[in-house]
Amino acid sequence: MQRKIRLIASDVDNTLVPAGGTISEETREAVKLCTEHGVPFVIATGRRFDSAKLIVDALGLAEGYMIIANGAAVVDFKGNVLQDWCLTREESERAYEHIKKHNVMINAFAKDYVYRINTKSFTGEDKELVADKKADASVIDDCIEDFEKIGLESPYKLEVYSNDAEVIEQLRGELQEMGYSVSSAYAENLEIMAEDAGKGLALLWLASHLGLTPMECAAFGDYLNDLQMLQVAGLPIAMRNGSDTLKQYARYIAPPCDQNGVAISIMAWEEEGWL
Repeated sequence: MQRKIRLIASDVDNTLVPAGGTISEETREAVKLCTEHGVPFVIATGRRFDSAKLIVDALGLAEGYMIIANGAAVVDFKGNVLQDWCLTREESERAYEHIKKHNVMINAFAKDYVYRINTKSFTGEDKELVADKKADASVIDDCIEDFEKIGLESPYKLEVYSNDAEVIEQLRGELQEMGYSVSSAYAENLEIMAEDAGKGLALLWLASHLGLTPMECAAFGDYLNDLQMLQVAGLPIAMRNGSDTLKQYARYIAPPCDQNGVAISIMAWEEEGWL
């Protein structure tokens, strides 16, 4: 028998929101159900605070918590950092020295700015999303001096973007061997974080902070940067539109994102008495 769900964590892009889409009325109603049952609905996203806050506002949430920057920080809705897992300058410089040997776009995901260098090397459709333009976030392009002086000073994460799949996989293996936590939000991307950092570690910390166990948490995701979160949650759910690899770790497969799969799942749980 399924135990009561006492916290729901959900990835945003291609899980809660279709690419280029907006929060649906069905999703808002499902999140409202969670609130009525006293179940925190927590977005767990690669986005920075400003962009993540747009999502919780659209969901109609007034207070609560967010997991941002791919799990590098847990914040409240005012942007106060409750816990973070940043790269040290030494760690970020070491990774940077290795990555820059390749012709790839490199992002330093700092707390207040995103510093990007070698932007001409990447032509993917996700480039504007990387820039976080939707929230008018500050993005500093192709200023190596600022990138090295400021961007590498304890960033939440480094990101690599390349149209060359072989380079992505080569760097993934090499950076993992160097001791970094490495995942992907997209096929053309790597997310490089401090050892063991990620959405799963952040979810474990938040659950403990709220007096909950991981078994009382449900988690939705669509891609490899959600894997750690699904591995620690008591009820792991992958989206039907998601990665086949991720689906292997899910207990359930939700309907596709563009069919309100998260909302449909939550409403079914409410009917079953799981909330």
